[in-house]
Amino acid sequence: MVELMSRYFFDLHRDCLTEWDDEGTECDGSEGVLHHALELLRAAAGAEPGQQSASTVTARDNAGHVVLTATKKPRTGASVRWAGEQLSSAAPIFPLPSGSASAP
Repeated sequence: MVELMSRYFFDLHRDCLTEWDDEGTECDGSEGVLHHALELLRAAAGAEPGQQSASTVTARDNAGHVVLTATKKPRTGASVRWAGEQLSSAAPIFPLPSGSASAP
């Protein structure tokens, strides 16, 4: 039996602009969602190398619920927060170049 992947929508927020994802991307579980969100942050950082503001990607499920928020600030790695996690100062930080991060 073939298992279908779920569709998630990835919105990119930076400066005063938001790029809304109306098409979505099929992802294989939380690892796929995390990987795609980090790839979008890498692309945003590469598009504006001297960027002095933060970029944020929110991933929404088919029902419109935010399941992940990933933020990249200048000169830091990506901070990732999954829905349902309590916000704390010890939020996981992942370096963008290697892309090695784990999902819950």
